[in-house]
Amino acid sequence: MADARIRVEANSATLPKTFIRSGKFEWIIDEPESFGGQSQGPSPVETLLAAIASCIVAAGHWIAGEMGIVIHNIRIAVEGTIDSDKFFGKVTSKRAGFSNIELSISLDTEASDDLIKKWLDQTLDRCPVIDNLLKPVHITTQISY
Repeated sequence: MADARIRVEANSATLPKTFIRSGKFEWIIDEPESFGGQSQGPSPVETLLAAIASCIVAAGHWIAGEMGIVIHNIRIAVEGTIDSDKFFGKVTSKRAGFSNIELSISLDTEASDDLIKKWLDQTLDRCPVIDNLLKPVHITTQISY
């Protein structure tokens, strides 16, 4: 399969509330009121955690099908620790992003422990969101005004 280009567009006036469009879908990403937002949507970092969970679900179901595993349900809780000091300009030595992210995956399946371990290894290895978080990706930026 050839490389695919995926595009997401964001638009915002002065508030942190951001209108996102990707293909036929539109949604809002916002900040909580304590960060100057209106709490009208998940925050960018909550969206990142949701992207991890949903990518594992999508990859997990696909890979289960390849392996002949029947999964009745996948539940994932994703939790991360983040320090907002850098965001607010208080401390520059700390990272702006998560210091750790924890996944808790619950499967409803009759598959063996060995098969579940192989499934999990494949799912985490083939999940594009996990891949982008664990391995450096080149980001280019253009600005116009």
